[in-house]
Amino acid sequence: MHGQPARETGHERQHTEEVFKALFSISNAVNTTVELKKV
Repeated sequence: MHGQPARETGHERQHTEEVFKALFSISNAVNTTVELKKV
């Protein structure tokens, strides 16, 4: 990331959003699992 020129294309931004969505889904799934284990 740091080695790249300071430019952000729409494709790169879209990829970043995809990654964040994936991370959010994973953390959501983990939270759900933890809640289920509490019960």
